[in-house]
Amino acid sequence: MKIKFTKTVDVPCSPWCGNCVEVCLDKTERQVCGLSGVYLDEVRGKLLKSLSCWNRLYLELVKEGNRDNG
Repeated sequence: MKIKFTKTVDVPCSPWCGNCVEVCLDKTERQVCGLSGVYLDEVRGKLLKSLSCWNRLYLELVKEGNRDNG
């Protein structure tokens, strides 16, 4: 049986995962985004958001900007 549900998550407003609660470890201790299921890259000692997460964050910022201007 397949079940679909929506989850709202508070993610840091930056290109980095920061303290996002959706960062998980797989069996080999690699860090994975719990929302998109992709492995996260570490750049300059910080975890870089997945493209999917970054796109969703960008769209929410655009919506917020449109609410403020409209």
